Amino acid sequence: SNKLVDMREWSNCRPSGPGNYMPALTLAEKLLAKNSLGSCALSLVFISDGRPSDSGSFAETMGRIASKYRRRLTVICIAMADANEFETLEDMACEAEAYGAVSSFSQPSLDTQSISNIMS
Repeated sequence: SNKLVDMREWSNCRPSGPGNYMPALTLAEKLLAKNSLGSCALSLVFISDGRPSDSGSFAETMGRIASKYRRRLTVICIAMADANEFETLEDMACEAEAYGAVSSFSQPSLDTQSISNIMS
């Protein structure tokens, strides 16, 4: 089965705890820094089911990450719920783009094609 579709449909995988953005962004920044090839394209996919459970300067942090890699970095922020609580995720995508990264925010429908289009 397609794990992304399963997450979107909540039939097999449901959120099981708080959605803390800052630890995820901190880890992403550390992992991206491990790439020592200056010509290598990089991707950061951030998937959320709603507002962050923690507090912090999420857009600013995303901007700092994007400023290090600029056009080498593609940031894809995906909202995996029907809720309208994705302002922070949208702000993160906008900030990444403002710092030169290729960036997008998407809230896919339930079908596999929609999720596939976002990831390609």
